[in-house]
Amino acid sequence: MNKKMKNTGVLVHTGADRNEISADDWNKGIKCITLLYHWGMIEGYEDALRIMGLYQNWIMQGAFKHEETLLPQLQGHLPPIMGPKIWACFHVGPYALLARALLQRGEGLVVLLKESVYKEQYPIYVEHFKRMFGRAPEPTELYFVCAEEMGALIKLRHCIERGLHVLCYVDGQEGAIADRGWTSVNVHHIPLDVRQGMAVLSQWTKTPICPLLMTVEEDRLRVRYRPEIAVTCKDDYGPALQYAYQLLETLRPEEFIQWEFSHHLFANMESVPVPDRDDLLVPVDIQGKIRIFNMGSRQILACREEAQSAVEDLRVHISKIF
Repeated sequence: MNKKMKNTGVLVHTGADRNEISADDWNKGIKCITLLYHWGMIEGYEDALRIMGLYQNWIMQGAFKHEETLLPQLQGHLPPIMGPKIWACFHVGPYALLARALLQRGEGLVVLLKESVYKEQYPIYVEHFKRMFGRAPEPTELYFVCAEEMGALIKLRHCIERGLHVLCYVDGQEGAIADRGWTSVNVHHIPLDVRQGMAVLSQWTKTPICPLLMTVEEDRLRVRYRPEIAVTCKDDYGPALQYAYQLLETLRPEEFIQWEFSHHLFANMESVPVPDRDDLLVPVDIQGKIRIFNMGSRQILACREEAQSAVEDLRVHISKIF
């Protein structure tokens, strides 16, 4: 029996091998490739398998060589910096690199982080500062604000008044009040609800927003940014975030897989028509049951009991061929 894939549906890859990607990562890879297929950016099984291989290699790679290779490249591509800015970034590629580049230039910086990663990330930022300057940072040089805390925007405003840049990731969905502070954007005509806090901050402080993202292939860094934009009233909130999100639409398939949150966009695919695409069938495991997911129709197909083992073997084989 055919059924539409629910927004909460789980596409699970349950590999036992240490060399196989995790169930959650397999889920996200399938969703990412389905988006690319929906947009006509890839064609057929050969493309899909090639992109899955690149995705799998991406998420299983080691640490980036920030200082040795990528950081000098970023310094050569950054736009001119005059006065504090709100850097609207995305969880794409080596996204933490911008903070190090700004600090290296002697710019003061406040980083907006979600609470769940603060304890992990804070000592990393401080350690990089110590490596560059031989001492711990002062609050006027490097500061942190948790996105979920009440008064986060007020703290950021005070930091801007002290001359600090704001580094935020606009594809994060954290905020102090769950049901307030949202606006809507579109990525390739698929709607996505996003936090509007940085647009509000721009209006309050008369500080421009600078959208920027980075991707990397081998040791080559590509930097994309748009000219800074000013937010002057509430009517500008949505358009300002849309302006930033248009950077995602410039990514090639080989780069789009580097976006950590493409699965958020996949969750909204039911709100857009299904295009006329050929069937593209992928074996998946949904709550312990082997199924076939059709990337073309976005349907989940039942698998006969006698075929379960063969389909499972195919699924495991796909995960190991890269």
